[in-house]
Amino acid sequence: MINTLSTTACVVAMLSNYLLARGRLKAVYCLSIVNGVIFIALNLSIALSGADQFGMAMLVVPSAWMVVTALLGLRRLHREKQRRASAALETG
Repeated sequence: MINTLSTTACVVAMLSNYLLARGRLKAVYCLSIVNGVIFIALNLSIALSGADQFGMAMLVVPSAWMVVTALLGLRRLHREKQRRASAALETG
């Protein structure tokens, strides 16, 4: 399970960086949410695999922060889209 999660997280991160270079922010934010959840599962599974690995649970915090910031980014994009639509209605 750990190998599958690690590989998936790597592929999602590489795809996210590619899409970021293309300026596709909505897709990047969605992939960041997926990647954050994968990292949370990965870090928790490593932390729970043995008593000597419990420090890995601390890495859940930055992974959760990744999910929160991606959600905030999606909300910002949605608000900008609404503002553009209302501005277009006012001018047109």
